[in-house]
Amino acid sequence: MKNIFIITLSMFVFLTSSYVWGQNPNPEKRREQYETQKVAFISKNVNFTIKEAQLFWPYYNELQEKKAEIQKNLRQIIKKIELKNGEIQNKELEKLSDELIDQRVKEVQLEKIYHVKFKSVLPIKKVLKFYRAEVQFKTFFVRQMRNHNRPTNQSKR
Repeated sequence: MKNIFIITLSMFVFLTSSYVWGQNPNPEKRREQYETQKVAFISKNVNFTIKEAQLFWPYYNELQEKKAEIQKNLRQIIKKIELKNGEIQNKELEKLSDELIDQRVKEVQLEKIYHVKFKSVLPIKKVLKFYRAEVQFKTFFVRQMRNHNRPTNQSKR
């Protein structure tokens, strides 16, 4: 049940953030703001020492770059499927679906590798605080976007 909630939340964050960024005239600036907020939120919640931060953030940045590449590959596969809209043979659909799963497995394997790296530079309690802070930030960000985009119903009395 918890996994379903996490998957649903992740999909909601992805869809919401892509909508918000699509509406922004400067998506690169929006992405930078998001990353800055995320780093500040995580740093505050994990409470890194200076040395821990110096060791942790390079690993984290590497992980994010590699995950971005995987996400790019996933989008390309999905785009192939959408472009051919119904004109794809079952054999090609099967190949593309296998590629989707392979990319998702690759992402999980990457997270496992970086989990070991995080444990090498942080106490396990802080690694777990980091994971929790990432989830909390996504929830915080979704709420922030929801409140920011909510029309105000200010009626004069």
